[in-house]
Amino acid sequence: MVTTEVFGASLAHARDTWSITPKYNLTLIDFSTSGTTVGPTTTATPTDERNEIHVLGLDGTLHALPRNVIAAGYEYTIGRFRVAPDFTGHLGRVSLTREVDPQMTASATASYAHREPDGSAAFDIWRGDVGIRRDLRPRYLVEARVGYFATDAVKGDDGTGVEYLAQGTYSGRWVTLIATSSRSLAETFATTVNAGVVRQQRSALEIRLELAPPLTVSLRGSHTESTFLQAATLATTTGIAATGGQRRDTTIEGTIEIGYKLSRVLTLSLRYTRVDLDSSVRTFSYVSNRVGAALTATFE
Repeated sequence: MVTTEVFGASLAHARDTWSITPKYNLTLIDFSTSGTTVGPTTTATPTDERNEIHVLGLDGTLHALPRNVIAAGYEYTIGRFRVAPDFTGHLGRVSLTREVDPQMTASATASYAHREPDGSAAFDIWRGDVGIRRDLRPRYLVEARVGYFATDAVKGDDGTGVEYLAQGTYSGRWVTLIATSSRSLAETFATTVNAGVVRQQRSALEIRLELAPPLTVSLRGSHTESTFLQAATLATTTGIAATGGQRRDTTIEGTIEIGYKLSRVLTLSLRYTRVDLDSSVRTFSYVSNRVGAALTATFE
């Protein structure tokens, strides 16, 4: 059983040519995992894990000349766990966006992340990418990005690679379709099992139906292939070491979510998700059915 609690707050101060937004996010995750005993026979033993992730950040934008926007941001992260190593982290990012014409914008981004896990060596992640976003009026929007990452968290060829994002959106009168394909390096410290850095290949499709003004229905499906690059971190967290090379997972996920706008501020959402995970480490394979409810307050 997994229990997740998320709290976030931000305060935007915007002027004609610039803006600044301090923010804070807190994520609490309680769940049971399993490790293995040492010996000729492998047996699972339950372990209660608790993730407590604090993120304090500051974002800013500046309009430079008529069609350019410069954005910069910083995040300081504190992670506290019962089983996995605690850590602190810093993340800095900067981007430049230019309006090429009324229907298209081009942008370039760069980021640097520094992570300091307790009991192990600190590591860094560098990223950079370029992309375009084009509005194919009246109903289509496409976005494409390509970039490169480098990290000293892992050795060899796995420490560098290409990242990309391709996304298309169709917006009709009562239906919205979003198709996405991406390849990226992901960090897992804010998920149920802190397994270090993971390379992910993901394809997803989302359908949003606005059946009536206060009622929306969303259908989401995704297929994700994950390769876990830090075997030592995974073994420390779970007590399970991958055999025969790196751990690789294939995850198929489907979600249906119903949202009802109770007022201008409040929205009630009910969600059902089915996850089918097939792992090269058999202990991690599972099928789960999850239900959830959320009450969201939006102030503008």
